[in-house]
Amino acid sequence: MRALNLLRAAGGTFTRRRYRRAAHSFLAHTSRCREVQQQTLQRILQLNADSDFSREWQLDGSCSISDFQTRFPVSDYERFRPWIDRVKNGETTALLGAANRLLMFTLSSGTTADSKFIPITEPFLKDYRQGWQNWGILTYDDFPRLKYQNIVQLSSNFDKFRTPGGTPCGNISGLVAAMQSPVVKLLYTV
Repeated sequence: MRALNLLRAAGGTFTRRRYRRAAHSFLAHTSRCREVQQQTLQRILQLNADSDFSREWQLDGSCSISDFQTRFPVSDYERFRPWIDRVKNGETTALLGAANRLLMFTLSSGTTADSKFIPITEPFLKDYRQGWQNWGILTYDDFPRLKYQNIVQLSSNFDKFRTPGGTPCGNISGLVAAMQSPVVKLLYTV
């Protein structure tokens, strides 16, 4: 067993190096938060520019943070419900651009009202996973013995039920687990 752990630790060197570069790049970008936020907003708006929502509100990649804040002050879910309901019924271009593929809806806890449906798209999932990878590699760096240990991943079903349009609804942790690399799954305890 010890030999297997050593082999696994050595084999993960290149993957950890790639993740480490990405994490340090993220940390370097934190010194330019405003600029990175503007770029992120433009990327998201451009990705969804051909949606009904973006056309109605005249959103595109040239919208500044200030413009966006003026058009969309902090508000509740109800402001977006009509578009989300259309997406739930299968009309994804109501809210999402053609290149922004919907994977599922995750649900809010529903502690203060009915659960809210939050669209999870491929680009969002990529960013979500990158955040966890950043945290994970920095944790590995802080606790080097972890690379010799197995992984426990706690997750729940991402496909508890379907919307009328056929989109899975559940927990994002389940989607991440379902899409996990088979090689990484070999590192799981269970």
